[in-house]
Amino acid sequence: MAKETHNLVPRPPVVVVMGHVDHGKTSLLDCIRKTHIASKEAGGITQHLGAYEAEVASVDGGRKITFLDTPGHEAFAKIRQRGSLVADVAVLVIAAEEGLKPQTLEALSYIQKEQLPYVIALNKIDRPEANPDKVKQQLAEQGIFVEGYGGNVPTVLTSAKTGEGIDNLLELILLVYDMNEKKADYQAPAEGVILESSMDAKRGISAAILVLQGTLHRGDTIYTPSASTKIKLMENFLGKPVPEVTFSSPAQITGWDIQPLVGEWFSTNKPEQTQPQQPDAPEQKKQDIPKNQLAIILKADVAGSLEALETVIGSAISELKIPYAVVDKSVGDIVLWDLKTAEATNAMIIGFKSRVTSEAKNYIQSRPITVITGDIIYHIAEQVTNEIKKNLAPDAAQPTARGEIIMIFSDKDNRNRQIVGVHLTEGIVEKTDWFTLVRDNAEVGKGKVLSLQKNKDGFDMIKAECECGVQIETDATVALHDIINFFNK
Repeated sequence: MAKETHNLVPRPPVVVVMGHVDHGKTSLLDCIRKTHIASKEAGGITQHLGAYEAEVASVDGGRKITFLDTPGHEAFAKIRQRGSLVADVAVLVIAAEEGLKPQTLEALSYIQKEQLPYVIALNKIDRPEANPDKVKQQLAEQGIFVEGYGGNVPTVLTSAKTGEGIDNLLELILLVYDMNEKKADYQAPAEGVILESSMDAKRGISAAILVLQGTLHRGDTIYTPSASTKIKLMENFLGKPVPEVTFSSPAQITGWDIQPLVGEWFSTNKPEQTQPQQPDAPEQKKQDIPKNQLAIILKADVAGSLEALETVIGSAISELKIPYAVVDKSVGDIVLWDLKTAEATNAMIIGFKSRVTSEAKNYIQSRPITVITGDIIYHIAEQVTNEIKKNLAPDAAQPTARGEIIMIFSDKDNRNRQIVGVHLTEGIVEKTDWFTLVRDNAEVGKGKVLSLQKNKDGFDMIKAECECGVQIETDATVALHDIINFFNK
């Protein structure tokens, strides 16, 4: 924050709303938005920012509250954590008929770690199966003691469907905030945080910001550690162009040359900074990829989605026990540059809510580039997993049988064909299998099985444990005691 402040006044509270997916968090926010935004314009850029302002009646006149929404799914953990770091008060939404869930406990850990004042909203009380007392008991078991259960954590019963308890919730938020009031200076240099950033083919790079100190004017230049821009277009949370924005207000600034990083602090005070590094050309990126690693390129509509995509895809690939490298990741449409990078690095492009431009589509048609896109992150992960399994390299597959070579009989007519005696120690070998040879823990060759024999009889498959004859074809040199690993085609 700015060190010099002369005209400190109470600033409106910034409230982060957290909770498990499907517990009615977004519905609760929609209910507040419909009843407490004077213009009733619930569209604009509100959903894209995940932030909006509400006017609340109070004894000393109307007061403003800024709400930050956070996705409830586990993939968006970083976004939830970021919200808890910039907020003054948290609202933890818990469905009264379901109780505590994994993301509920995760949100609680963020709140407690940041020592953030909070209110618990027991939602969906209109449901017949709602049981607030049971939820309060679950909270007590986690060491969270609400009012009436031996503690002082404020709790309110709410229904996003009927609107019950919404006004009480807002009053409670203001009460909790007033006990921990924050102040700011209208005349101080503007400072705040980057909430989100995105790339649009028509509008260019935009960033959703939250001002926490001072007043930001159109024409000001703002700086982050990674980017800067002179403000030409600034919109409020309704998508309306505005000449200025002051503390506790979200806004969207369009026209950046370089995309600022989500979570960065911004200021109108120019810092000492180095020239931003230009992106590597596709051929340069190729040099950075270790051999035998799966290369992927990640794209998403906004930076928060990109973080979630990297988390989910990384987890999915790791489960396959395959080393991988993210050769590039960025926000925006999938464009020709991405395809050329994929071509140079033999990478798979994975897009979450990213559109493939018409130029890129035309380029793909004549080239073997894999592009997987979608709007549901776990469906994308499933497609990626299936694609990897389909094209799994032989050295990454799991053997279906294994043995040791105990005899070698060369074929006089074909030097690449041999009959080997194998002590089959595990699995089932089939006559359509291919194989690898391992010597001193290193692969020395591979080939295919031509036929199987056991006790001079031919077989389509042979099960361990036994000794058998295997006719093979390989250009590798076979040695006694080599380990032979068999794989299904």
